[in-house]
Amino acid sequence: MKAVVIIRPQSLQGQVGDLLIKSGFAPIFLPAATVVKLDYIDSESDIAIFVSQPSVQYGPSSLQTTTVFAIGPQTALSIERSHQSGVVLPTRFSTEGLLDHHLLQNIENQRINIYCGQHSKNKLFETLQSRGAHVEKKVVYALSAPSAVTLNKEYPSKGVIWVSSFELLKRFKTYYIEKRELSCFKNYDMITATSVSQEDIRALGFKGQVHWLNNPSQSAMIEGLKAIDW
Repeated sequence: MKAVVIIRPQSLQGQVGDLLIKSGFAPIFLPAATVVKLDYIDSESDIAIFVSQPSVQYGPSSLQTTTVFAIGPQTALSIERSHQSGVVLPTRFSTEGLLDHHLLQNIENQRINIYCGQHSKNKLFETLQSRGAHVEKKVVYALSAPSAVTLNKEYPSKGVIWVSSFELLKRFKTYYIEKRELSCFKNYDMITATSVSQEDIRALGFKGQVHWLNNPSQSAMIEGLKAIDW
């Protein structure tokens, strides 16, 4: 059994279960959080940056900006479905990739809105601010405890956890490994496109191998799973 644990919130899982089954894998759905919409005050900007799919889903219903950035292809697709085409993508789908983009270098006095979650780190905000931009963080959602999930009595001793964000992995450890005492998942491998280091993953107590992806798309994840020696 090629077990793949999906820790994304249920509202963000999309068709990943069907894709895994069609590719010969057995998905295990253990969402590490629930996404909750937050109230915020929007404003006009020269540049809008969306750092996740939920930031689009729970962000503004209309955009008052000139240039729109997305941190990755799935986020860009969500923007194009909801708002407009012509979304700018970095070469690397990460905060560092955004900061390296040539359109975010000479930004003195430009107004930049960052649409993000409550747990988002400050590196993007602080770096753009240090370049002379007027930056506002629009915190449009938060992560809360996951909804109740019916757990199996036994899970496979081996498998892979799809880590779509380090924050979700930390919450997965707290909710399922510590509170629900599902220690078997400590030995699972990880597959991820995040910029988190293997040392950070090891510090959480996970012992499996980490398989790195070049981009965070579901198709890349499927291909990465196929390349693993099960």
